[in-house]
Amino acid sequence: MKISVGINGFKEYNELEKREKLCIESLFRLCKNKSNINVDLYNVCFKEENVKYDGFTTLNKLTKKSDELIREYYNKNSRENDYYSRKEEIDSNTKHLPSVKEIFDVLASTDCDYFLFLNNDIIISNRLFKELEDGVECYAISRFNIREID
Repeated sequence: MKISVGINGFKEYNELEKREKLCIESLFRLCKNKSNINVDLYNVCFKEENVKYDGFTTLNKLTKKSDELIREYYNKNSRENDYYSRKEEIDSNTKHLPSVKEIFDVLASTDCDYFLFLNNDIIISNRLFKELEDGVECYAISRFNIREID
């Protein structure tokens, strides 16, 4: 079984928060200690970014940015009333977040049986990979407890 695990790391390693570093380190360790599962790690980011982490392949293929998608949505769907009621908020938005659909498309194009996309501050254990060995087609996973990690 081949699994592609992707994150969207947009900061250099030395700029990461503690949780983000723990995510990268835990994924790297999992791949080194894997059993019969072939796991490849990817950092999926925008074309103009070239953020590299040890043990990860950088896939800088993303082109769609959230602020542009929002403006395009309002233009294509003739939602003028909605647009004008939120014009200030929409036009002043400078956040360039990636499209999850585009991230999924990039990961799905890698050579894998499954792909897993994580926020870059999520830590997983090898128990997840053991679950995948049961042959379930699709999993939806969310964290249920958020607290500081010491």
